Amino acid sequence: MPARLLEPRAVAQERAGERRPHRAPPVPCEREGLQRIARIPGVEMVAGGSGLPPQTPQRGTGFSVPGRVPDAAEQNGAFWLGITPRYFETLRARIVRGREFTDADNLSGAPVALINESLARNAWKGEDPVGRTLILDYQGGPSPRQIVGVVRDAR
Repeated sequence: MPARLLEPRAVAQERAGERRPHRAPPVPCEREGLQRIARIPGVEMVAGGSGLPPQTPQRGTGFSVPGRVPDAAEQNGAFWLGITPRYFETLRARIVRGREFTDADNLSGAPVALINESLARNAWKGEDPVGRTLILDYQGGPSPRQIVGVVRDAR
């Protein structure tokens, strides 16, 4: 992680009973907030996320890999973070295979995911997971995602 990383925190309150769709693009205030931060003199990069790995794992959820019997790790679930493009670049976290999210990865595109090296190693046993499918058990139903990249494990 960069030596001089600022982690501002903002909380968006949802009205009772409302849920933001799991693939919703950033709301205008989030996008505007990131743009405003980017204009501050001395700021080199800006990205948004629901936390920092590995300190703030979010939203434990079940997952499966098509064609495989779930193992203990899959039954325990996985943690995930909602992030914007350039998140890993901003944290100077290395993408070891594939790519990071782009602005094209949005509601009008196919659902995609980045995974860490540990999940790639455990779930794909030496095979390249990029281009494969990971199915999240999200909001009560299956949510297939194409894996577009593998990021180095956070320390």
